[in-house]
Amino acid sequence: MRLYEDSKNHVIELTRSQHAVPALDFVFSQPVFNSAKFKDGSKIPDSTGRRILKLFAENGLLKVVREQSGRRPAVYAFAELLNITEGRKLF
Repeated sequence: MRLYEDSKNHVIELTRSQHAVPALDFVFSQPVFNSAKFKDGSKIPDSTGRRILKLFAENGLLKVVREQSGRRPAVYAFAELLNITEGRKLF
């Protein structure tokens, strides 16, 4: 719960977007995902979603597991949550 609250405050400041909390909720519900699933699952407009994903990755909230390549979407992981749930450092 502490991770969620800390992340929520950080994400709101970082994005300055009304979509900050829905984006964070999606990331908590699915900590490993591709950009297409984020777009569909978060219900955030496409351009805003891309901007938020970029901000999350640039600021260390998400790790890029696989870069976008051609038609293959990028894959992201919420490393901090995965490390907590696995009880060990994965990323």
